[in-house]
Amino acid sequence: MLISIASIGKLSEKCACAVGSGRSSTLDYVFQEGLETSPNLKSFLQDVFTKQYKNARNLFLNASELNGRLMPEEPEFTLEQALDEDWLPWPPE
Repeated sequence: MLISIASIGKLSEKCACAVGSGRSSTLDYVFQEGLETSPNLKSFLQDVFTKQYKNARNLFLNASELNGRLMPEEPEFTLEQALDEDWLPWPPE
């Protein structure tokens, strides 16, 4: 079964609400629910992961006015790491 545009839109609306209210646990739940109910969602996320990283990087750099050399052009982590709530890109102190 393929993911419909409508289901992606509904997921996006849920995510926007979760992000807007600052409830990251809700956002995590929405993604986990989506990944469990639609295996194609993971495939879709993998396909757009690098592109969206680059888009987010550009938005961040434009908003922060930081030098682009401070942030890698390609993600230095995998989609699985990004979705793992216990993963950090640096060792905890």
